[in-house]
Amino acid sequence: MTTADSYVPKSPVSVITFIGGQDRYASTFETGMRTWQQRLNCRPSPKASGVRGVTHTVAGCADGSEVSVYTLADMGHSWPGATAGQLAATSAGLSATDLMWDFFAAHPRKG
Repeated sequence: MTTADSYVPKSPVSVITFIGGQDRYASTFETGMRTWQQRLNCRPSPKASGVRGVTHTVAGCADGSEVSVYTLADMGHSWPGATAGQLAATSAGLSATDLMWDFFAAHPRKG
């Protein structure tokens, strides 16, 4: 039986996430991403984000999935690039919505 501490998906699942460095849960989110990458035997490598204060790490995993993590050092618990709403981070320098569309188009669900 699989427990929460040993769970891995039966089919590859690619993940994209955006973590605000000023979010009070940032360290919890970062730990969760590292744990996920370890379970799936992923190899993280930094990529240029092109935006000051934003780090982007992409990890290719043994099962063929990918984990893409954007960390926005000066952002709290917000939605990068949103222009309206309580969680809008208009000055984030990137659009989470656009990046997610591109990511999921490049990583369709398999089996």
